[in-house]
Amino acid sequence: MAGDYEAAITRELAARGRAMHLHRTEGESPESQRAADDHALAVRYRAGLGALLFQLRAHRTVAAN
Repeated sequence: MAGDYEAAITRELAARGRAMHLHRTEGESPESQRAADDHALAVRYRAGLGALLFQLRAHRTVAAN
């Protein structure tokens, strides 16, 4: 699971870099907007994995009553 989270971070950073590059070189083009949308999706995916990892870790460390 931790490997998936690391991969999600890598995808998010790559998507961010692509979105920033396209925005600088093309402005508000459809391609740069798609790249920004891809980045937003990667952020949500990584955040979801982070929340799941937190829940799993909390479940293991907190004793059930």
